[in-house]
Amino acid sequence: KELYATHTGGNRRVVDFGFLKEEMVDLANNAIKTHPETGAFLLECSNLLTFANDIQLVVNKPVFDYMGFVDMIYHSVVQRTYHGFRSNRSSRKFCLVTRHTQATRSPYR
Repeated sequence: KELYATHTGGNRRVVDFGFLKEEMVDLANNAIKTHPETGAFLLECSNLLTFANDIQLVVNKPVFDYMGFVDMIYHSVVQRTYHGFRSNRSSRKFCLVTRHTQATRSPYR
């Protein structure tokens, strides 16, 4: 199949992303059917995080990926500066205000 042909042993260099997406969603869905106790998925290959949302929509489980893991590690040592809440008066919703500025020096560097 597409995953094997392009990622895990095959030697084809051109990827059919539509077919690969379908295959990844089917694999995840079959995993849920076979192992209903599955609580979450981890996409370890950075090429597969493209399909995290598609998988999550079908299996209705948390899907973790490589970039989310990198973000979690980064933000564990370099925190954002928070500046309170801002309201959107028309929708009566509040959102947390952050500023993505140059990271402050981490004590772990």
